[in-house]
Amino acid sequence: MNSTRFARPYTFVVTAAWVTIIIGLMLINLRQIRVAQYAMATIDARANVDEDIAFRLWVSSQSGVYVPVTDRSQPDPSLSHIPERDIVTPTGKLLTLINATGMLRLIKADYPDLYGIRGHLTGLTPLHGETAPDEWEKAALLKFQEGIKEISEVVSIDGVPYLRLIKPMCAGGQCLKYHANYSTEAVGGGESIAVPLSPYLARMQKEMIFCVACYGIVLAIGLTGIGLGRNRLIHHIEERDKTEDALRVRTVELEKANRELVQIPTKLIAAQEEERKRVGGELHDSISQTLVALKYRVEAILLEKNCGGSAQVLETLEQLVPALQRSIDETRAISMGMRPAVLDSLGLISALEWLRREFMNFHPKCHVELETNIDETEIERPLKVSVFRITQEALGNIAKHSRAEWVDVTLVKKNGFMELAITDDGVGFDLNEVCTPCSVSLGLTTMRERAEILGGTFSIISIPGEGTTVRALWQEDKRD
Repeated sequence: MNSTRFARPYTFVVTAAWVTIIIGLMLINLRQIRVAQYAMATIDARANVDEDIAFRLWVSSQSGVYVPVTDRSQPDPSLSHIPERDIVTPTGKLLTLINATGMLRLIKADYPDLYGIRGHLTGLTPLHGETAPDEWEKAALLKFQEGIKEISEVVSIDGVPYLRLIKPMCAGGQCLKYHANYSTEAVGGGESIAVPLSPYLARMQKEMIFCVACYGIVLAIGLTGIGLGRNRLIHHIEERDKTEDALRVRTVELEKANRELVQIPTKLIAAQEEERKRVGGELHDSISQTLVALKYRVEAILLEKNCGGSAQVLETLEQLVPALQRSIDETRAISMGMRPAVLDSLGLISALEWLRREFMNFHPKCHVELETNIDETEIERPLKVSVFRITQEALGNIAKHSRAEWVDVTLVKKNGFMELAITDDGVGFDLNEVCTPCSVSLGLTTMRERAEILGGTFSIISIPGEGTTVRALWQEDKRD
């Protein structure tokens, strides 16, 4: 099962959540930037209005200001009821009194574009034509009578966006000296301010671009992190799957090894019984028959002695010596086959050489060639026994089945491995027939187990009519 397919919906969900969060925060921040810029414009407009109101209150507290009579500052008809409206200085210069409203009107008329902010004093009952309200101001002045303290709105003037703000001005205190027709605390008019929004919008645009860029960078970093996390997750899942697959394979191998291990006692018992059968057969076929023959001859000698045939008795005893020698040789051969003393006393190479000579003595029509380049001091004792027994079993199979005339036995070191190979030029056999479960040879199974129990490998190559090669291979580091 491919577990990495779960990474795709997980990545999609995380990516969608991350993009949604970043876009949501960015939109909130952009709105805050917009609100902040309009709030700043409103604060600046209020500051201008409050500054004008403070200036007007100060001028009113001084009962007006005298200025020279010019084309721009003519005597105000609305102040004609004041006796000292017009005065002459000792030098003969004519001065006229201007109240706070008139001074603000002149300032805003003379310097309308000094700071880009437009100001206008207005009222529902203007005393001068230039203080007449426009439609927006008129609507605002009417709302002031309802108790509203401030009105602001974004409008377009000559195609340029402005923030217009108007606050009421009440006639009271010194103002009534110049406006006899107003009552105390009555709304006498208002001051309108129009602040151009272009600088604020330009600053807002820069801040928004910077904000979008920052959130874009954060979004890209997050998406990169999600991508790297996805790759790491997929790598982790793949490694876990590989580990699980390896664990399953190892479990199967261990189960197989456990089944084979369970079968070992049975195989050992079978091998032991086979060995006992072989030894019993050899004892019965050779030594037992020889001893029975000797018994009959001794009995015959005793009878001949009783009959007085001394010369014939001696001749019979001489015939017994070869028979006894054969019994001794057969007993020695059986004993050496069970456990050759030469392997314990002289070592593996000498034992293999002895095995070669003994085989050729019993089978003179077959020549055995031995080749080694091994320092047997580097070989552990259990491996020596396995090498000897595999060679012994292979030569026994050759003697019984192969009808070979030439056998090569090699024990060499190659590329960090120790290799034992027994090759004959005999009749060979079909591996598919020999290696079936029903016909498996106990000898082949024993050789394989001897090789594998010490960490080696065992193989057989055989072609009918061309001979057989038995090969066992051990890696040097696995033998330590």
